[in-house]
Amino acid sequence: MIVVKKKMKKPLIIAILAGVLAVLTVLAIVLNTLLDSGAASGGTEEEPIDIIESIGESVYNKTAVAYPHVEQSSMELISIKGEYEYSFIRLESVADTEDDDEESPFVIAYTDEFGNDTVYAPDIMDEDSNFSYTDVYATTEGDLGSSVAIYKLNYLCTAIGTPYFNGRIPLTPNDYEANQRELAAFGLSTQDDPITIEMYYYDEEGKLNDVTLKIGEKVITGGGYYFTVDSRPYIYSTTNPYFDYVFLSYADYIKPMLIAEGLPQDNAFEPYLTTDFSQWKNTLYDEEGDVVAGDATVIVKADKYDASFDVNKDGDKVYDYNTEEDRSYTFDLMKYKDDPIGKRFYAALMGQAVGTLTSPIAVSQYNFSTPVTMGADGKSAEYTYRIKRIDSILTDNGEIYDGSVKVGDNELIKVTYALYLDGDPIAIDDFSGILDLSSSLITDEAKQILRDSTVGHLSTASGHLDIKLTYTEDTVKKNQVSLLITEIIEIIDSENKATDKVVSGTTVMFRYYTVTNGKMSAKSETSYITLSEELAEDEAAIAKALSGKGVGECEIDIEVYNIDCEIMAGYTTYMVEEISYFYTTEKIVSFAFVQASDRDVYYGDNFFENTMDGKYSMYALNASACQAVVRLLGGLNESATTSLGLSGTKTVDVGITPEKLKKYGLYSNTIYFELPRGITDLVYEDGGTADDFFSDLADYTYYDTLGFTLYISDEQIDGTRYIASDAYDVISIIDGEDFVFLDESFTDFYARRSIVLTNISAIDKITLDFTMDDVYGTYSNKLIHNELYAYNGKLYRKDQLTEDELAMSTVHDSIEVLVTPSGECMDTAFSQYLDENGYTYGSLHAFYGKETIQFESRGTQNFKEFTEALFFTYYQGNLTEDEIADGLENGTRLMKMTVKLYDGYGAYQYAYEFYRISERRVMVKLYRENIVDGDTKNEVSDFYISTMAFEKLVGLYLQILDGKDISNDTPFVDLDV
Repeated sequence: MIVVKKKMKKPLIIAILAGVLAVLTVLAIVLNTLLDSGAASGGTEEEPIDIIESIGESVYNKTAVAYPHVEQSSMELISIKGEYEYSFIRLESVADTEDDDEESPFVIAYTDEFGNDTVYAPDIMDEDSNFSYTDVYATTEGDLGSSVAIYKLNYLCTAIGTPYFNGRIPLTPNDYEANQRELAAFGLSTQDDPITIEMYYYDEEGKLNDVTLKIGEKVITGGGYYFTVDSRPYIYSTTNPYFDYVFLSYADYIKPMLIAEGLPQDNAFEPYLTTDFSQWKNTLYDEEGDVVAGDATVIVKADKYDASFDVNKDGDKVYDYNTEEDRSYTFDLMKYKDDPIGKRFYAALMGQAVGTLTSPIAVSQYNFSTPVTMGADGKSAEYTYRIKRIDSILTDNGEIYDGSVKVGDNELIKVTYALYLDGDPIAIDDFSGILDLSSSLITDEAKQILRDSTVGHLSTASGHLDIKLTYTEDTVKKNQVSLLITEIIEIIDSENKATDKVVSGTTVMFRYYTVTNGKMSAKSETSYITLSEELAEDEAAIAKALSGKGVGECEIDIEVYNIDCEIMAGYTTYMVEEISYFYTTEKIVSFAFVQASDRDVYYGDNFFENTMDGKYSMYALNASACQAVVRLLGGLNESATTSLGLSGTKTVDVGITPEKLKKYGLYSNTIYFELPRGITDLVYEDGGTADDFFSDLADYTYYDTLGFTLYISDEQIDGTRYIASDAYDVISIIDGEDFVFLDESFTDFYARRSIVLTNISAIDKITLDFTMDDVYGTYSNKLIHNELYAYNGKLYRKDQLTEDELAMSTVHDSIEVLVTPSGECMDTAFSQYLDENGYTYGSLHAFYGKETIQFESRGTQNFKEFTEALFFTYYQGNLTEDEIADGLENGTRLMKMTVKLYDGYGAYQYAYEFYRISERRVMVKLYRENIVDGDTKNEVSDFYISTMAFEKLVGLYLQILDGKDISNDTPFVDLDV
């Protein structure tokens, strides 16, 4: 069956946590009961002075209440109308936990700035399986002390569920105008527009009742308000301060949560695990006339038109034509630049100026997504597309609406058409779609007619063109969807124990990318499958591909299914009328936590891998700085034992739109922070589970990740910042003191600024090539590592000790250094030693003599002091691009040093070239070389060290060649550099 909806506004569909939230059902129940519910009534246990039981007044805790006490658990709907309009709606008897006795939570419903009825259901609800809807409720410091946090919603429910009153003012009977004057004295008249609260609740007999309160001004003594109940002819006064909560906005009731809780801090995993952290500094351009250029993200005002298909809940194909007018849309032009479809956005918006456009720019996105239903014989019904009009021509630079322009060689045209199946029209109205003239399904004759036609006119006598098609498996256009499996994370047998291979009956967890028509998804996902005989066709293909494989990385490409599509494509067109503003981004840093076995030894024992591109990619990271930021976002302070996640102090707005991002200055800074989920690498004891026992924690594997994009303002006058989270869809206030790192540069905050980064135990060879007038020659320093064990004051090989002795011994990296001068070299004590003995290379152990110091020669000890000096020499500052270019072209190269890692640590060596660029500065050019082919990777030349530091490094090495003992405190030799 085909259903047609024309020119209707597409309803807002909000994804609610599966199995927990049933909002629509509750709304139906509440709305139906509104029609026949009566006034509230109730009895009293003890009748105090001056209550009128006949109108519903009662007693609770020996105090007069305007109507019988209503428990929060009995409330089904609370509607608040005033400056802010919103509701709390009880979910339909679905407990938030497995405990059926626990009351179902409220959802918060409000009207957004576009007039759409909206339920607050942030993306995190679908993304985090641990999420509970009650997690969205904001809390406040409780009456019982600062250590007790109470939901603000509880205070609201207390106020309206127990409406204490201590005074009653009668209104003039049967006189509306007098009543309005009397009500106005207390802020309760119609013109005063008082806060109105409607509450629906179940009484003790299970009947749904409703009550309406209007809240006026504060009582003279303060601490309470005047209010009315339903249409009673009385004004009540109360000293109950909880009525303050009816004046809050819906945002005040939403917890200012920004990032979900991470892992606990214990002996199992580091609390600063993150699979990705990226930070950008942005520059906003909002002055009229600012021209869009470079890697801009552009915010436009546009009308949006959709011509597309959908499938309704009955599985019927639904044709939609939807319109949204005068909305803001955001386009990241760099993402669109190389996209076959999106490049039109890049071409159309690049070079435009901020402000209202002289004439609108139309830009369309399209896709071949309209499905064809095949019959049992593999054929479709006969489709007839009656083309009635060419609406526009799509080009790489936008769309052509000029009626004098022929289609010509252009391939894509937007058309209005009627659709017939087996000769019967499927709708009275026409459809809109994009037709690709390169399709082989269109006859040459039909193509020529369309190419000879102009916008708004078909070159046929009838004024229309029929294209008839019966789709078959061979002729239909297919959207191919496949999975690229990159890693098998874990394999579990039927007894829930880890096993080695994927076989029948096992459950395998794997990581994959989705590939649609050859385009891979930006992020990987995780899933699992149990190998059994009852699998769907696509699942069986996955199971077959995984069978026999083990845990670890892999590359398996599996075709999952094809979507059979019509030649007519749906589209989305943006009619851009205004360039509102745009911003450019500068990436400050990106890094990820790296498990122990994957850490690059050159960068030492650094928990965080630098994932930057370009000039900062070769820097090691300041682990303390990275850890401090990750701990902050994870909600961990120095004394915390549990990650609470990042939370602001107050939610000020809900819904992240371009207008709100600009209003709160949130375009200034952007952070992407990613948390791993489903950590494995746990060894189970017999009968145990993952929660029972943690073992070797050097490495970990995660099933999935939670990603959060944060938008953060610059610091405000009061020291706070605004911050927004896409996963929670809130804008909050946060203490700016914690985010001062946002104003720091990469090199000043994130970079670890030592010139050589690795420990000597990872080095295989250091080569020094001196090119100065008084210091010259190339020296290769080969480090021979021997693993010895210190036991009872002596050194042993491993095979010389028992297991018990090995357990009590200390592993010692005993290093021998072999020095080989090549080519012309300086006259030193070491060169004289080689000449006297007829050697081409020499051992520092022999050169310094046989005596040992802690199992090594003095020569080795001195060489270790030299590498330590390299490690503790810091970059003094950074250079501009002009200074770098000038230094490389006109500076004098003083020395080249290469550091080759120990065998097994990779096929790279790290090269440093030192250039004299001024009296006080020596520029350092750092790059990584592939030892096999010499290919250079990730060159960086933007820093310098002081001349004194360079002279000290050279001087220390020269003293080693002269057989002298050195240390970091040894004065350097004054060189002519």
